[in-house]
Parts: sequence; structure tokens; C-alpha cells
Amino acid sequence: MIALVDYGAGNLRSVEFALERLGLAWRRASTAGALDHATAIILPGVGAAATAMSELESRGLVRPLRDSQLPMLGICLGLQLFTQNSEEGAGRVPCLGILPGVTRRIGSENPEFGLPLPHIGWNETRLADDPLFDGLGRMEHFYFLHSYRVDSPVEQVIAEVDYGGTFPAAVRSGRRVAVQFHPEKSGDAGLRVLANFCRAGESS
Repeated sequence: MIALVDYGAGNLRSVEFALERLGLAWRRASTAGALDHATAIILPGVGAAATAMSELESRGLVRPLRDSQLPMLGICLGLQLFTQNSEEGAGRVPCLGILPGVTRRIGSENPEFGLPLPHIGWNETRLADDPLFDGLGRMEHFYFLHSYRVDSPVEQVIAEVDYGGTFPAAVRSGRRVAVQFHPEKSGDAGLRVLANFCRAGESS
């Protein structure tokens, strides 16, 4: 059973449709107790880091997510919440700290960055040899919708994308993996990513 974390972050139903299409069992988890007996956890999301962290805290989910030893997949904002903190808004927002790294605005390091934000639409993505991408080529197109990206240790980066510079499209640390793109909106390649993660969780 996949626990799909529900903290009011937007794209939950599209992830549910994708899991249903794959024939995978899931349930919404809006409290810590709803994570009990799960085989894996998916943390989706669109929106702002500060609001998302406040919602997770109010539902008692921050500590259980940090402490969980289950396979865990972060999607878009979910990836950014995996980092230690986010530079979104004024100051830094403390995040889950599940993975090393910081979330920064795309192009913030380049004063000549002139591409529109958010980064939206299909983009070619370079994939490493990782179980999350079993059955896919080394170059695939995925759907992105975001204005912030993560800085992660290079040894944890398992996919990269270019948008005015190269940044991580997916990262992994052990059983914790996260993607900047939306697999639930990325056609057959995205469904393959979800299936690979969920079935690895069911067998672990």
C-alpha cells in the first residue's frame, strides 16, 4: 500500500489517477497514523515551501517523514521539501532535511539569466543508470512546472535537465528518491518512473 501524503499541496488527484492507471494500491495520508502499514511513501506537491512545511507540521507529519525508513518519493515541491532549507521567500525556510542540499530560484546564480519562469513544459532529461529509470533510455522527455531547483551533492544526482543551466532533475540517497518533474503528467515515461518506485517499495 502506497501512502500518498495529503497536505493540501495541489497535484494529489493527478498522482492518484496515475497510480490507478498502474493498478497500484494507495491511500491518502493526512496524519502520522495513516502512514502505518504503508510499503512506501509519495510526497507530491506544487506551491510554496513555507506554506507546505506549515501544513505538514500542523498535521503532525514532519517528524514521521524525517524518521521513516520506508522508500520515499518526492515529486516537484516534494523534492524541494526533501532538502535542508529553501530560499523561497524572505530568508530561508527550514525543510525536512531528508537529503543534503538547498533549494534556490532558477537562475539566481546568473545575473544574465533571461528565461521565463516558471520553467514549464516538456524538457529533455539525462538519466543515470538507476533502478528508478529501469526500462527507459538515457535521454527522456518529462513535464516540468517550477521556478525553484535544488542544489544537491553530485553523487546523489541521478538525472539532470538544462534550463539556462544544468540542475538536478532527480536525486537519490538510499531508499529516498525525488524528482523535479511531474511523472504523473509525463506520459508513458513518467508512468514507468512511478511503477519502478512503487514496485520496488512493495518488494522491499
